[in-house]
Amino acid sequence: MGKFGNIFENAPKDKAEVLLSDSKTPKPSKSNRGRPAGHAGGKRSDPKFTQKLVYLKSATIEKADHKVRAENKTRDKKDQVDFSDLIQSLLENWVNS
Repeated sequence: MGKFGNIFENAPKDKAEVLLSDSKTPKPSKSNRGRPAGHAGGKRSDPKFTQKLVYLKSATIEKADHKVRAENKTRDKKDQVDFSDLIQSLLENWVNS
């Protein structure tokens, strides 16, 4: 008999058995996403943040990204910002003005 010759011998006989066996199986947690214990998480796991799709001109994004990267080179790691931090700051300033 081949490698998979007896694969169906222990298979569930009916749908009810399949459903019962599936409900006992714990679902893997997505909370740690493969990160080491104690990882603080990021914006994706923070309920205060929401992902939003916007359309911006490519040239503007490229220039802004270049400027953010250049400024981050002069900052300590803890003080660096990413593109979403920049947009958040600009949007907050506009809303609060």
